Amino acid sequence: MYQGGLGMKPISAGVMICLFAFVVSATGAASADRTPEGWTVPLEQLGFNGSLERLPAPKSWKVKQVSSFDRSGGNDDDKGGTAMEGGGFILADLDGPGVVTRIWTKNPTGTLYIFVDDVETPIITAPFKDFFSGSLELWSPGFNLMGPPFVGSGAGGYYSYIPIPFEKRCRIAVATTEASLAYQVTYAELPKDTPLQSFNLSLSQDDAQFFRRWKDSWKSIAMRWPDDDEHLRKSRHDYGPESDSLIATLVGPGTIAEIELRLESADPEILAGTWIAIRFDGQQEPGVFAPIGTFFGAAGRDTGDHESVVAGRIDGRMWCRFPMPFHEKADIRFINKTKEVADIAYWITWKDGAAADDEYFFARHNTGLTVEGKPFVAANITGAGHYVGTTLAAKNADSLTLLEGDDAYLVDGAAADTFHGTGTDDYFDAGWYFAGGPASAPTHAVTLKDGDAPVSFMAFRSHLTEPVPFTRSFVFELEHGPRNDRPGVAYESVAYWYQTSAEAAAPVERLAETKDR
Repeated sequence: MYQGGLGMKPISAGVMICLFAFVVSATGAASADRTPEGWTVPLEQLGFNGSLERLPAPKSWKVKQVSSFDRSGGNDDDKGGTAMEGGGFILADLDGPGVVTRIWTKNPTGTLYIFVDDVETPIITAPFKDFFSGSLELWSPGFNLMGPPFVGSGAGGYYSYIPIPFEKRCRIAVATTEASLAYQVTYAELPKDTPLQSFNLSLSQDDAQFFRRWKDSWKSIAMRWPDDDEHLRKSRHDYGPESDSLIATLVGPGTIAEIELRLESADPEILAGTWIAIRFDGQQEPGVFAPIGTFFGAAGRDTGDHESVVAGRIDGRMWCRFPMPFHEKADIRFINKTKEVADIAYWITWKDGAAADDEYFFARHNTGLTVEGKPFVAANITGAGHYVGTTLAAKNADSLTLLEGDDAYLVDGAAADTFHGTGTDDYFDAGWYFAGGPASAPTHAVTLKDGDAPVSFMAFRSHLTEPVPFTRSFVFELEHGPRNDRPGVAYESVAYWYQTSAEAAAPVERLAETKDR
């Protein structure tokens, strides 16, 4: 355990101590007029609560990331962190106010230390691997913060979405005798005057209820039943070859809560060749425009079932739950570009009313062959808004080494190294070339991995807990291979975001496929 700040030597690397305390207020049920108390109250007010309800609202913070990517431009993306005296790495040293929203690694060894504010004793000390395992007990009856769905592992990666707010400072370090450690720490940098309370292992009654609500909302994902104040439109039709069909016009103001589809003719051609198009408030170009399969993260029969909060597929039933607000109307169309009949059953759930400042939802498809020396561009957006997710697929590669390519966000023109990841599979909370194959979790999924040439994969990630705001522009680049050296691979993506303007900030099917460094 540390005797001082991050610069101090840790005690023997073999000593691992878990210090946890849990206190729940014994006042019983809260009265209607009692003021909520606890360090999660500001998180609830800001919207860091794992829910979808406030996802369309503008964000006043910046989302940033520190990682172990190779600063020299090479491929040693597990040795790029700040080395620590005595062995180990400083993962992050952040100034507040802010909230750590995600911690990822693919090789959790050694001991994790998390310091909050100016306290020199770590508030969390635990074996790094155990931090993601659910074996650590911070619990009350029927509740464990240090367990699923807030932490977990799958497809070769380990992840935590436990929010860690800090008023002044947050330091995260791992003491290990290993020479390498791959990691990413994603955090929201809040405006200086933002009210916030720092993370504390002593939970109030309201803190415990906050996490129970979050856990419950992430536990029962597969089915969503309409609320009493919501409307449901459902039908099933055959959509003829090369047809463009209006299936619903919803009169606003309102918000689409879920679009659910079942393709009875769900062969790869229908999934890839039948598109969903949604225009909000008379848009000239649709805000949502993508092949049905890729839009839901399931481009063919060989993709696995997956359950995430915002998108999924179980036994052929697909859903999207990104909230889609509109003020006047929403027109929803199916466009069958194939020469086959598309047999589609659908359920559309929406509710009346939309917040005046809610931003418009966009989902845009992009394809292209990778080019030597240039990254694939999954999103190229101008304007103001916030980015909330990505579906990515690739096929016809010679090997999975194309996953060595790093991910990078260019927010408002910033350089790629300011928000730089450690690999394409790592972006999807996975690792080691999607080790173990398909897997899913509330925020992400690997739906396809075929490691035999010609190689293919498909994966999805939402930024439900850390939407990335931008005020002028947003570009999402994905390298292919260690140095953009896997040309000719067919990439396909759908980018999901919200923006203030109803008109497209990225033209339909004309996203830039490559971009010079």
